[in-house]
Amino acid sequence: MYFEIENVNSFDPDAEAAITLSGAMGQEESRNLSENIQWGIQRKFEEGLFSSYKHFMGYRCVEGELVIVPEQAKIVRLIFELYLKGYTFS
Repeated sequence: MYFEIENVNSFDPDAEAAITLSGAMGQEESRNLSENIQWGIQRKFEEGLFSSYKHFMGYRCVEGELVIVPEQAKIVRLIFELYLKGYTFS
Protein backbone atom coordinates (compact mmCIF):
# COMPACT_ATOMS: atom_id res chain seq x y z
CA MET A 1 0.00 0.00 0.00
CA TYR A 2 1.27 3.46 -0.81
CA PHE A 3 0.46 6.40 1.47
CA GLU A 4 0.59 9.48 -0.74
CA ILE A 5 0.53 12.16 1.94
CA GLU A 6 3.31 10.53 3.96
CA ASN A 7 5.14 9.33 0.82
CA VAL A 8 5.48 5.87 2.38
CA ASN A 9 5.28 2.51 0.61
CA SER A 10 4.28 -0.38 2.87
CA PHE A 11 6.45 -2.77 0.82
CA ASP A 12 9.54 -0.84 1.85
CA PRO A 13 11.11 -2.61 4.87
CA ASP A 14 12.17 0.73 6.35
CA ALA A 15 8.58 2.03 6.24
CA GLU A 16 7.30 -0.14 9.08
CA ALA A 17 8.44 2.30 11.75
CA ALA A 18 6.88 5.27 9.94
CA ILE A 19 3.57 3.43 9.50
CA THR A 20 3.54 2.31 13.14
CA LEU A 21 4.35 5.81 14.37
CA SER A 22 1.66 7.39 12.17
CA GLY A 23 -0.89 4.88 13.43
CA ALA A 24 0.03 5.52 17.07
CA MET A 25 -0.17 9.28 16.58
CA GLY A 26 -3.56 8.98 14.87
CA GLN A 27 -4.89 6.78 17.65
CA GLU A 28 -3.68 9.23 20.33
CA GLU A 29 -5.25 12.16 18.47
CA SER A 30 -8.55 10.28 18.29
CA ARG A 31 -8.40 9.50 22.01
CA ASN A 32 -7.66 13.12 22.90
CA LEU A 33 -10.52 14.37 20.74
CA SER A 34 -12.92 11.90 22.34
CA GLU A 35 -11.85 12.94 25.85
CA ASN A 36 -12.27 16.63 25.01
CA ILE A 37 -15.76 16.06 23.62
CA GLN A 38 -16.77 14.00 26.65
CA TRP A 39 -15.37 16.68 28.99
CA GLY A 40 -17.36 19.39 27.19
CA ILE A 41 -20.57 17.39 27.36
CA GLN A 42 -20.03 16.72 31.08
CA ARG A 43 -19.49 20.46 31.77
CA LYS A 44 -22.70 21.33 29.89
CA PHE A 45 -24.67 18.82 31.95
CA GLU A 46 -23.17 20.21 35.17
CA GLU A 47 -24.31 23.68 34.10
CA GLY A 48 -27.78 22.37 33.30
CA LEU A 49 -27.32 22.71 29.55
CA PHE A 50 -28.14 19.92 27.17
CA SER A 51 -28.38 21.61 23.78
CA SER A 52 -26.21 18.92 22.18
CA TYR A 53 -28.99 16.39 22.62
CA LYS A 54 -32.48 16.58 21.21
CA HIS A 55 -34.03 13.29 22.29
CA PHE A 56 -33.93 11.72 25.72
CA MET A 57 -35.87 8.56 26.41
CA GLY A 58 -38.23 9.41 29.25
CA TYR A 59 -37.99 13.18 28.80
CA ARG A 60 -39.28 15.92 26.54
CA CYS A 61 -37.71 19.34 26.08
CA VAL A 62 -40.19 22.12 26.84
CA GLU A 63 -38.88 25.67 26.52
CA GLY A 64 -35.33 24.53 27.20
CA GLU A 65 -36.23 22.43 30.24
CA LEU A 66 -36.40 18.65 30.49
CA VAL A 67 -39.83 17.41 31.49
CA ILE A 68 -40.46 13.77 32.42
CA VAL A 69 -42.78 11.83 30.12
CA PRO A 70 -44.41 9.35 32.56
CA GLU A 71 -45.15 6.63 29.98
CA GLN A 72 -41.55 6.63 28.71
CA ALA A 73 -40.10 6.96 32.21
CA LYS A 74 -41.68 3.62 33.14
CA ILE A 75 -39.77 1.96 30.29
CA VAL A 76 -36.51 3.65 31.29
CA ARG A 77 -36.93 2.46 34.90
CA LEU A 78 -37.64 -1.07 33.67
CA ILE A 79 -34.51 -1.05 31.50
CA PHE A 80 -32.36 -0.03 34.47
CA GLU A 81 -34.01 -2.57 36.79
CA LEU A 82 -33.39 -5.38 34.29
CA TYR A 83 -29.79 -4.25 33.84
CA LEU A 84 -29.20 -4.29 37.59
CA LYS A 85 -30.62 -7.84 37.66
CA GLY A 86 -28.00 -8.87 35.11
CA TYR A 87 -30.01 -8.84 31.89
CA THR A 88 -28.24 -7.70 28.73
CA PHE A 89 -28.95 -7.52 24.99
CA SER A 90 -26.57 -10.37 24.20
